[in-house]
Amino acid sequence: PDAGVQAQSDKLLFPDSACYLDSEEYGRVDTILSCSSVTLTYFADVVGTVPPSPSPDDLGPQWGMDLIFADLVVAYGPFAERQRALMLAYFMPFPYEDWEVWPIVPGTDRYPPDFTTLVKFSNEATLRIPFRHALAPPGAPLPPFAARRVGSLDIVFAHAPPEHASAPPLGSAAMSTHKQALLRPGSSLFFNMPMLILDNAGYTMTYELNLFDVRVATSLNGAPLLTAPAISLSVEGIYPLPWNGEQLWSLYLSATSPSIFYLAQHSTFFGELGADFGAGEPYDLAHYVPYVWNYDVRFTDFRLYTNVNEKNIIDVPNDLASNAHYVFSGPRLDLTVATPYLEYEPPFTIMTFGCTAPSLSLSLLLQSDNTIRASILDSAPHFAKLTDFRLDGSSRTHTSVIPGALDSFHVDLHASSLDALGYGFFLRYLGFLSDNYFGYSTVFRSTNEYTATLGQPEATGAGDHAPPPPPAAAAARRRRRRRRRRRRRRRRRR
Repeated sequence: PDAGVQAQSDKLLFPDSACYLDSEEYGRVDTILSCSSVTLTYFADVVGTVPPSPSPDDLGPQWGMDLIFADLVVAYGPFAERQRALMLAYFMPFPYEDWEVWPIVPGTDRYPPDFTTLVKFSNEATLRIPFRHALAPPGAPLPPFAARRVGSLDIVFAHAPPEHASAPPLGSAAMSTHKQALLRPGSSLFFNMPMLILDNAGYTMTYELNLFDVRVATSLNGAPLLTAPAISLSVEGIYPLPWNGEQLWSLYLSATSPSIFYLAQHSTFFGELGADFGAGEPYDLAHYVPYVWNYDVRFTDFRLYTNVNEKNIIDVPNDLASNAHYVFSGPRLDLTVATPYLEYEPPFTIMTFGCTAPSLSLSLLLQSDNTIRASILDSAPHFAKLTDFRLDGSSRTHTSVIPGALDSFHVDLHASSLDALGYGFFLRYLGFLSDNYFGYSTVFRSTNEYTATLGQPEATGAGDHAPPPPPAAAAARRRRRRRRRRRRRRRRRR
């Protein structure tokens, strides 16, 4: 049996407060969920009894709920995650005891093995991730009041792919609108939480997210960072029977035909986002649980745009007609990252990663009014082509400052063949690429911001420090040259 509930104009709120900029949680957002309507269907099978010879293919009694949202806006960031962890610890505290396998005895009552949740969307939805900009390191004082800013990562997606947007109703005319929405292909979130442990391997929690017509934008410049017709995300967590056994978490991300506009400041942006999610009360040794995170990412028919405007001047972000880009493209790109956390407060963390692509192209895309584009690039836009590209690397990062200890980063590049053109402008814009992402102009700015800094000391890549003054030896050389010029002028006058 199931039961349906409908509600209109729902909001899920934290307690109201006027302003949080003067507090530690200045990235707090009160309204975490807002929608014009929601339909909830709860279902639970009649359990019955275990048969004399239970089949291993028996799914067991079904138990769960289905949700359909309209005009959904979710603001879920690090602050909301910390509140969720507190509420979960209060209502469902972790037992810190070893799990036991549930015995299946013929003739006893059956129990649902898991609880499933399916979320669908009747129109466009938005997921916003607010967080604290310029978050201070642990133990350091908070940033000044003027520097406290709330950043956000906005993910907007459609409820269905374009080919299904106007699809006719499924099934018979008597089928409810709720069932039609659940059966129609479209954006969805599926969550499976085990209720019973049925074997010695432990239990597995799964999350599956499928989105269509996705646009990901940041508060850094307000422009889309990524657009893709379809994105699939799957997260799997394996819990062993010992409560402090090694947990294995895996994330699988697949994007179809993504276009990515990446700036150097996005690295700092996502670093601050991760730092805010990682902030909070540390675990003590008695409650520490080791775990490993594995990430598998696949892009098909991808295009990665890197800005190569001189001095990193950007007036209209992502505009291909007014900006110069080096574009990395290929039919497929696979990225794997492994991050083990197996020790309590280790002195350093080792991360391994790899990247493979059967074919990788690097092309130059200049402004529409650039004469080089009209004369050469339209016929030969590719600067380099690689086949059977592979990247293997590792990084070693220390968790604290240790005298004599250095962080390390190691990368190996492999390719079966390389074809490249030697035009001078390719190398010139390759220098701009190096400056904009690894050099002294990693902070993008508009033309007005750049002209306002003319005549002033040029900022470094951090954007907040001027380069050191010239050394004393150079100043002394200039003084000697000036004295020599004065002596020559005196001799001429005599």
